[in-house]
Amino acid sequence: MSTTFFNYFKYFCQASVCLAPTKEIVPLCTLVVNNFFDIILTMLLYV
Repeated sequence: MSTTFFNYFKYFCQASVCLAPTKEIVPLCTLVVNNFFDIILTMLLYV
């Protein structure tokens, strides 16, 4: 399931880059992808 979420984020980032090529969304997407598992673990802790 985590792979599906990762693919979703990757697709979302690619789409965001195409829709808003301001080069400001790229670092944000990179940050989210790099910290993806940390974010998921944090969410699970608060559930």
